[in-house]
Amino acid sequence: MLETFDRQADDCIFKLTNSLSLKRKVERIDTTNLQDEVPELKNSKVQIFIDAESQKTKKEIETFLASAGRKKLNTIFGCILRCEYHDSIYKREGKGVTAIKFKGGQSKNQNIRIYCKEFNKDGQKVVMVTPVVKKVQKNRKSEKILNIIDKITKLEY
Repeated sequence: MLETFDRQADDCIFKLTNSLSLKRKVERIDTTNLQDEVPELKNSKVQIFIDAESQKTKKEIETFLASAGRKKLNTIFGCILRCEYHDSIYKREGKGVTAIKFKGGQSKNQNIRIYCKEFNKDGQKVVMVTPVVKKVQKNRKSEKILNIIDKITKLEY
């Protein structure tokens, strides 16, 4: 489980809206404000969703993301919307699984990864923020991380 932060989930700097017909309950992360601020993102064919199967876990992830700060989130979502991968921000882990990486900053957490699943749906790339969060000690793939990746690939959206 994630630590509880002082900031309430209602104070998140992004909005969530229901959308996309999938097997698990999901909510879309509204990135229109970022796309308005950065013109090159307006034509992005990427949609970002959060797994909302468990409302408690979803709220914890929202709170964690909000605690990272607006600048960090804009950097992360900008990379995702541009389909860019950077080892220190948003990295491919394998088998269609990626990880949003946090190293310190306002979130005050070292080496936290929120795992995502990438897939195509209705001609658009979908990045699904999964409920899987892991604090890692090293930047290499251990057996635990490989098991997490395998588990995420089996999630059906």
